[in-house]
Amino acid sequence: MKKAASQATEPAESNPISDADRERLLRDIYRLDMEKFKLFTEMLRRNALLKKAVIKHKKNNMDVFDDELLRF
Repeated sequence: MKKAASQATEPAESNPISDADRERLLRDIYRLDMEKFKLFTEMLRRNALLKKAVIKHKKNNMDVFDDELLRF
């Protein structure tokens, strides 16, 4: 019980969650279940896409192709 009381009296600076993160978490907590499910499935699709992504660099012409990503 003493540990919980000491946590309540700690200053906000020691809290690892920023105000923006706290607001985002509160907004996400109160989303509808269908919205949460939609966001979750979008996250899974994006993750699968990123796992398949391939970035190719041409070693011979690095000065020309420095920032260019070749897409298949």
